[in-house]
Amino acid sequence: MNLKNTYATIIDAYPKFINQKQVSEICGFTPKTARNAQNQGLIKGTVKHDPSNPLLREYSIRLMDVLAFLYRRECREEPDSPFILGMRQYYEEKFKTYPDLLDVKNIEEMTGFRSAAITNWINKHGLFAFKR
Repeated sequence: MNLKNTYATIIDAYPKFINQKQVSEICGFTPKTARNAQNQGLIKGTVKHDPSNPLLREYSIRLMDVLAFLYRRECREEPDSPFILGMRQYYEEKFKTYPDLLDVKNIEEMTGFRSAAITNWINKHGLFAFKR
């Protein structure tokens, strides 16, 4: 896992220690979700309490801890990691009865989404498709 190469632009844009607002900017979620991720131990950080006002807190979070969280969340594991190998085996087994080229009905069965949603994905170039 080489975070410096993977997230070079983020490392250049932020200091070594950041606050929760910056965590939410980097990860693309709300400050409340950033706080929850920290409370759940997904992102490590320290909290400094203001002695004059117990309700005020200052969070100090290492940028590299946030990038490690992003790396795990985006499943940027090595191709031969046990996690990726297990996922590949699971999905190969689950979808082995489907043909190599899928039609909308196959995708409906696989995902549980209706054909209108799948057609929208195709129109927005989320799925590559061609007409038969």
